[in-house]
Amino acid sequence: WPDGVRRIFVFAAAFFVTLLGIEKNGFSTRRLLWLIGLAALGYVNRADTVLASAPSLIWVSWRERKQWRTLVRPWMLGLTPAFGWTAFGVIYYGFPVPNTAFAKLAGGHYHAGFFHPNGLIYFANSLKWDPITLPTVGSAFAMAAVVWRRWKPRPMLVPPLIGLALLLIYALRIGGDYMSGRLFALPFLIAALIIVELLPPSSQLPSLGVALVATCIGLCGPRAPRRRQTQARREREPTGIIDDRAMHNAGALNRVVSDKDFKFGIARRQRLDDPPQAMVWGATGYFGFQRGPQQRTIDNLALSDALLARLAARNPETGWGRGHLFRDLPEGYVATVETGQNPIADRSLHEYYDKLLI
Repeated sequence: WPDGVRRIFVFAAAFFVTLLGIEKNGFSTRRLLWLIGLAALGYVNRADTVLASAPSLIWVSWRERKQWRTLVRPWMLGLTPAFGWTAFGVIYYGFPVPNTAFAKLAGGHYHAGFFHPNGLIYFANSLKWDPITLPTVGSAFAMAAVVWRRWKPRPMLVPPLIGLALLLIYALRIGGDYMSGRLFALPFLIAALIIVELLPPSSQLPSLGVALVATCIGLCGPRAPRRRQTQARREREPTGIIDDRAMHNAGALNRVVSDKDFKFGIARRQRLDDPPQAMVWGATGYFGFQRGPQQRTIDNLALSDALLARLAARNPETGWGRGHLFRDLPEGYVATVETGQNPIADRSLHEYYDKLLI
């Protein structure tokens, strides 16, 4: 799926799992089935959403543990999408996890400590460019602590708070992302839901005031949407983190149809009778589509290349690109992609590539 469409679905799934998990109404197996099914569909789209949904699922199941026999059927049926997708990946691709997990999360065979050194930099960048998101997440934890200590404890809010903490720990663990704030979008959504749940019912007017202030800060911030065309938003930080919305402000349709930003538009696509050619380029989306079916794009970032994803990255300690790690192509690999034969010089890689082919 396009990343934007996929993330909308993932956010909706995580939102409703959290919302139904903290719902005060009585338990029903139908509701639990919905919870687990939404969580499983979220996993199919992005596996890391399990961090957000699992605590709520465990909470609901533990709360009804005395009637555990009624929980078995919803769990088995609800997890069907996750089991089915994983089985399909093993049978068709040969692996239970996406190719990007090998290309990104393993760090190109670079294994840092528990927290990647770039993780704190990613948090600092978000605070610098976005004065709303992380303070809102922090406010959710602070409000929950205050309400718990001074007023009535809210045990049903503990699972989403745990999920929120797990998402933040995950961002620290992997070193963040090259897109500023990308890994904080889902925590922001869950934090907003927690804050709304913590506000007393009679606080409608103060809530509107808080929302108005937050909107004004968001519109006047250093990376506000209304300023997306400015040159300042196109600058890349030395850390490698970018404002991706500003980088793509021309819009996807513009980039596909015109050749203003790229050398090849649709009008310049290769003819079907042209000989196949392979181009090494670490961006397979726009470029791969524009060049047509006869020109193959070898992704040396390995996001879409099964062989390169399983090779060590080029200088992973110093060349960390926020999950975008360049690989050196084995000798003969370009000819392999162009011709469909396998002249890879390295014998072990030659045999391994044969096994990777579908």
